[in-house]
Formats: sequence, structure tokens, C-alpha cells
Amino acid sequence: MCSIVEMMVNLDFTVIFFYNNILESCIIRKESGMDVSYFDNVIGQCAVKEKLLHWVRTDHVPHALIFSGPDGVGKTTLACAFAEIIVQHPVFTGGIPVLQDRSYAAFGSEVYFIAPQTSQLKVEQFRQVREKLFLGNVANHSRVCIIDHGETMNAAFANGMLTILEEPPQGVIFIIITNQPERLLTTVRSRCVECMLAPVAEAALRQALAAAYPQSPEKREKAVRAAAGNVARAYEIMAGDEKDYFQEAVDFLQIIADHAAPYTKLQFLCAAWDKREVLLFLQNLLLFIRDAAVWEQTEERNLLQQVQAVAALRQAALTWRLSHLLAMEQVAEECRRAILLNVNVRLVIDYLCIQCIRIKGGI
Repeated sequence: MCSIVEMMVNLDFTVIFFYNNILESCIIRKESGMDVSYFDNVIGQCAVKEKLLHWVRTDHVPHALIFSGPDGVGKTTLACAFAEIIVQHPVFTGGIPVLQDRSYAAFGSEVYFIAPQTSQLKVEQFRQVREKLFLGNVANHSRVCIIDHGETMNAAFANGMLTILEEPPQGVIFIIITNQPERLLTTVRSRCVECMLAPVAEAALRQALAAAYPQSPEKREKAVRAAAGNVARAYEIMAGDEKDYFQEAVDFLQIIADHAAPYTKLQFLCAAWDKREVLLFLQNLLLFIRDAAVWEQTEERNLLQQVQAVAALRQAALTWRLSHLLAMEQVAEECRRAILLNVNVRLVIDYLCIQCIRIKGGI
């Protein structure tokens, strides 16, 4: 069993480090004047970055790491940047790798990147990279293997991963990236040190967007608020590629309250959404419901996450009782978790619509 030995929490992050006495430290070859500028493209996550750098400086980088946290907070970007710090030269000059029909991407003999083929990480991918890692076993030569979407490992991949973590090749560091660490094998997870990335703080996201879009202060502020700590979504909003899911959430509740046939109307509203869009909608629905509950009790603007939505919150206060809001919050959170567990999107939307209409008293 692993035990929590350090927990760090502040406004920008939450990091949980697990320790297991099977873990060994990986000696990192460092050159004088270590270049840490590779972290410059990672927005926020200051404590995680500092902890990683501390491990490198003290030659105590664990053999296996898990970068966990919600979508869009920079897990893969951080993993790629950390790999570059370990090998001390640029690797991902073209951005995060896209494998297409390849089993993995190799960058020289030092960095390997594995991502799911179709919807799974398959054992054939693991075997091919494992051979490279063992064949490249050179003293004082650090190598990094990044495994994206670790929660999609099939059983054979996971068992192979467990075997290699029990007797890791010298100088190799594994980084498993996942938004669902609970789906990893318990035995795999217990042999890793887990760094949990939280949604990026508004201040860090605001600063990054100001550097990229200096001429659009109002749009930047809207993106910061709507993104809810999701860096990828903030940039999509700035690029004009993202619909306003917060407004969709407001419309959703308005339809339930006012429409003569809310179920049919809601199904039309959500008909074309895929998993990603439903997740974004649910995140914004939860934001609005929580703000509406706060507004109904206090009407204090400084307690709101979406200050610009005061008019909609006033309307919601006239329509929904606090008990309604709390019940819908529970339903929306159940649906969010179901989507993360890959429950059919249409079934989740059906459940959400029916339960919210029932809460309002329409069924």
C-alpha cells in the first residue's frame, strides 16, 4: 500500500505525491547551467513545476510518474517539457506529437511518446517501445517514455507496465498522463509518484492570454471566465472556434422552466454534441447552478465565478428554489462522471433532461 507523504495546496494547484518503498530514484545526467526554459510554455502549475525541478536538481527523479487532472490543464504539455529538461535539448519542436497510424513516436534514442490507437493503448505498442528502452540501456544516459491517456491501457498493456515498473530499466523515466487515475491498475498506480494538476488559476491564464492577444481585453476576460481553468478551451474561445457553453447552460435551464415541451426542445439543443462538448456543457452548467445557489443566498458578486452573468442569475432566482438547484447540481455531477467513464453520450443527455424536468415538477 502506498501512503500520502506530502500534500501541497494553494490557489493555483493541488499536488499529491505518493511514495512506495519499491520506488527507486533515477539518476539524471545534468550539465552545468541546467536549462529550465522548456517550462515556459506550461501555463500555471507552479508548484508541480518546482517539485519536478527539485527532483532533477537533487538527482531524485522517480522512475515512474503520473500526471493526472482534468482535460485541458496542461498535463501533456508539462510531460513533454519535463522530458526536454531531463534530456537537456529541444525534442518537441513541432508541438505535441500526433501519431496517426504509428504505434509510437521516437525522438532519437532518448524520448518516446505513446498514445492510444483508436480508443486503446495496446500491448503491441508497449512491446515495441520496451525493446527500444532495454536495447538503449546506456549508463548515465537518461531516457523518457511518455504514455498519454493511460486510463485506456488494455489489460495486457497494464500487466506489461506493472512488470517493467517492478524492475525498471536503468535511467528510464515513465510519465503516465491521465484524466482518470482511478482507472489505472492499483498496483501500477502504487508504483508511481502522482502529480495532480488542478484547473489553471485565472491569474495565470489571464497573463498568458494577454501575451498572446494583447488587443482583445474584453474577449480575453470572457475566455478566462468561460474556460474554468481549461487552457485549451480558453485559446479556442480566443480563436473563435468555441461556442458559448455557459450561455447554452443558461438556455438549458430556461427551457426547462418555460417551454411547453421541454424534453423535445432539450433534445434538439443537445442533438449534435459529442463527448467533449457534453463535458464542456456540464462543466458550465455546474458553474451556473453553483453561482445561482450562491446568488439566491447572498447576492454577493465577489463570491461568483461568473460575475458577468448577474442578469441571468437574477432570473434564475425567480424561477428556481435552492432545493431545485442543489438537486440539479447532484444530477449534473453524476452525468459528468458518467461521461468520464465513457457511458453513452445520448443516454447521459436523456438522463440529464428527464431528471432536471422531474426536479422542476414537469414529470
